[in-house]
Amino acid sequence: MKPIARLLGSRRIMRLSVPFFRAGLGFLFCGRIAMIEHQSEEDGQVHRTVLEVIGSDAPGSVLVVAGPGTDSHWCEHLAAEPKCWISVGLQYRRPARAEVLGHQESRALLAGHAARYSGLREVDRQASAVERGGSGHEPRVVRLSWQATVRTGAPAIAPVLTPGG
Repeated sequence: MKPIARLLGSRRIMRLSVPFFRAGLGFLFCGRIAMIEHQSEEDGQVHRTVLEVIGSDAPGSVLVVAGPGTDSHWCEHLAAEPKCWISVGLQYRRPARAEVLGHQESRALLAGHAARYSGLREVDRQASAVERGGSGHEPRVVRLSWQATVRTGAPAIAPVLTPGG
């Protein structure tokens, strides 16, 4: 596994990037990681989660992976209330909308990601095991979309793709 992939898989290392994002310095990570801020309905507090970006399928959107099990409370919160803020690349705390993709679309995106990068992360390995009939919870891909701007400065909303459509 490549050293950068190992670092991105470490929760502690990812949490160290939060102060950079909060200071507006998220561009230093070159769009490889994103910080999502969402408000929990349970306690009303704003929670921050830093995740690896696995790709983008439209202007003004990124794809991130919600790992299986209890590490994905942020994903459950966003499924219940998709409004959030995203900081990635030059975008700082942009209002965004989360869409948890279906199992089939998530599997296809993770397989494509695994094919592009030889250093598979644990969630990618688990997705492959599930595809081969293994047991366990499947990781899900989450699309985070915000209003994009085209070069002329006119607003353009990224197309919303529905799973299976």
